[in-house]
Amino acid sequence: MRNQGYLWRHDDAPIADLARTRAAQIRSRRRARRLLVPLLLVAAAAFGLSLLLPWHHRVVYITETYVAVRGANDETWVAAGSVFSLALAGLCLFSRRRLRLATRFFSIFADGVMLACLTIDYLDWQMSAAAVNPNVAELQYLGPGFYLAFGGTTLLIVTTVLVWRRL
Repeated sequence: MRNQGYLWRHDDAPIADLARTRAAQIRSRRRARRLLVPLLLVAAAAFGLSLLLPWHHRVVYITETYVAVRGANDETWVAAGSVFSLALAGLCLFSRRRLRLATRFFSIFADGVMLACLTIDYLDWQMSAAAVNPNVAELQYLGPGFYLAFGGTTLLIVTTVLVWRRL
């Protein structure tokens, strides 16, 4: 036994501490996987449901009326969010040590693509509404489909933080 300054320990005590630390890391990763997979499945469902809901208003020039545009008609890029979420859930569920870095970078790629698509969609529709008539608030409508896809993207970002910290 030797004095390490704060406790009397056997010489093999640092090895036991390392084993306990490693076991705690493994438990933390398991807890994170149990949380990540349901979050990603909820994000995939949010992207899928947002395709069924209205996103924007479009002017029908012949009758001068507004028509609600559904996500499945114009916003088909949202289906990529479901694919990204399901692929990331599969990577988080089945990845081992060798795939951790790939999972981390894939999660960042998925976040970047979905954020870019949402931003471009928002700016495109707002500018096209302003080009038709800047005083018409009905054209600057963002429907529940847009906000549901935004919520799915937020879940993707939350899972990316968890992937980088815990996986």
